[in-house]
Amino acid sequence: MLDRVIASVLLLLFIAGNASAQAPEGGSAQPAAPGSAAFLSPEAALSAEARATDATVDRIETLRAELIQELGEARATDERANEASETNAIALREQANKKRVDALAKLTSLIAAVQELDEGESAATYRAQLGAFLPVLASQLSARIEAAEADLEALREEAKAAEADQRIVLEQRADRRSDLVGKLLAAGVELVMAIEDLEIDVSAVREQLSAGLADRSSIIASRIELLNARVADSESRLAVSPDDAAVQSALHTSREQLVDDARELSANLELMERLGLDTAEYQKLLFATTGEITTDVLDAEVVQGLLGEWMGSLRDAIVRNGPGFFFKTLLFGLIVFAFWMLARFVRKVTARAVEAPHLRFSELLKRMIVSLSSGAVLVLGLLVALSQLGIQVGPLLAGLGIAGFIVGFALQETLANFAAGVMILAYRPFDVGDLIDCAGGVFGKVSRMNLVSTTILTVDNQTKVVPNGKIWGDVITNVTAQRTRRVDLVFGISYSDDIPHAEKVMWSVVKEHPKVIADPEPVVKLHQLGDSSVNFVVRPWCARDDYWDVYWDLTREVKLRFDREGISIPFPQQDVHFHPAQHDGGSSPDAHGGSKT
Repeated sequence: MLDRVIASVLLLLFIAGNASAQAPEGGSAQPAAPGSAAFLSPEAALSAEARATDATVDRIETLRAELIQELGEARATDERANEASETNAIALREQANKKRVDALAKLTSLIAAVQELDEGESAATYRAQLGAFLPVLASQLSARIEAAEADLEALREEAKAAEADQRIVLEQRADRRSDLVGKLLAAGVELVMAIEDLEIDVSAVREQLSAGLADRSSIIASRIELLNARVADSESRLAVSPDDAAVQSALHTSREQLVDDARELSANLELMERLGLDTAEYQKLLFATTGEITTDVLDAEVVQGLLGEWMGSLRDAIVRNGPGFFFKTLLFGLIVFAFWMLARFVRKVTARAVEAPHLRFSELLKRMIVSLSSGAVLVLGLLVALSQLGIQVGPLLAGLGIAGFIVGFALQETLANFAAGVMILAYRPFDVGDLIDCAGGVFGKVSRMNLVSTTILTVDNQTKVVPNGKIWGDVITNVTAQRTRRVDLVFGISYSDDIPHAEKVMWSVVKEHPKVIADPEPVVKLHQLGDSSVNFVVRPWCARDDYWDVYWDLTREVKLRFDREGISIPFPQQDVHFHPAQHDGGSSPDAHGGSKT
């Protein structure tokens, strides 16, 4: 409890001097009530006997004497400042304030020493002196607050009628006086709360403080509402004339004042809440001005009020703008639907057009033309629909162009693949469904392709996605580009076999196969005299889809016919000669002996 007394007394002494200080500027002197200065009076000191028997009491009395001396010096300095010139008066008042700060330290130590006292006559005496001192202090503070507020209003009225330069000086003085009023109110609230903790009746002072805080909040709220209107007006004027320097300056000034007033109102509302006053309306105004969510805004009453205002604004907006918004939304939907139907029609027409016999387009090119045609119609429809909602299409397109440039710069590798896809589309080295060998050994059937990558299904059913840049930058082998293919086979017979007979057998096998075509004519020729065999090449032609059937069938049938006709397919052979070593003094029994396998 005494901790709160300490805080309030320290703050009050720093701002208002002491209980017997002179009256504030613009006010009248307040007579001190009997016993009001007893705590700081030299006559209130305990007897020398009491001080001698208790070290704590002796320390309290010493601190009290030093405190009285510090406050006396501060008061004397204030009196000198009243008689000095304006410049010297400011310096002397600063010196007096420093002396009060030193006195505050003494008072802190003094009250701490009082707390150390055991219950007894001395402790009761000191506490009784505090109980008599604090209510008088609160009453004097209330009078000082009234005088300061009156002086503040006089300064503001004087500033309104003053010239420009003098108005700035007076407004600065008013701001300083407003800060003083705020500090006095804060000190008053602290003091009232502390006195009530001592169970002393200060209800009159509490009501007076409550009324002062409410009036101050009302005035600040009125200024905030006026500044909000000024800010809105300046912003609307800047929307028409963005380069108007006078309006820009006025807007900047209004916003700065708005920030200061919002901060002042927030501090005032904290004091009101400590006294249990209703602040819901002011909290809503503060939230609407700053947009900051605090614990006070989360209060149920404040939230309910904010929601009510928002719902009312929404209801007014719906009533005012609802019909027009509904018509624009309906028109937007109708335009999008109409262009969607048109896109479907264009897609069907384009799909039939690219299938014309005289247009030898690849499947990829066909799909792209169809997609681009329908997509272009949809984009055009969307732009038309957005323009009906009041959206400026020109800046939107410009923004999309800038965004496209930035994205393109960041995705250079992707754009390189895109360019390669365009080249593949233009030169058509392969199409969907072709069997190709590309990108350094990727072999398989083209299952899907776009302008960035190609999906290839390998013969062992693996799916490989290859960037178009890798395909276009390497050799592309299109196995299925032609309608017919030649099957290359090689068969070997023994050197002892009948060459014309073997050739006749192979011709027979080739001509009997149903999938071998006559034009181009097949080739059966003796090609090479190998190390172990006489090799024939057999090169029939077939449709590209029959390649492997012909290859496997001819290989099997030639082997079977060779077996029936007694024609051998020799194994590889090699002659190996052994030469025995020569010995000195002797001769080899067979200089050319050896073996043959």
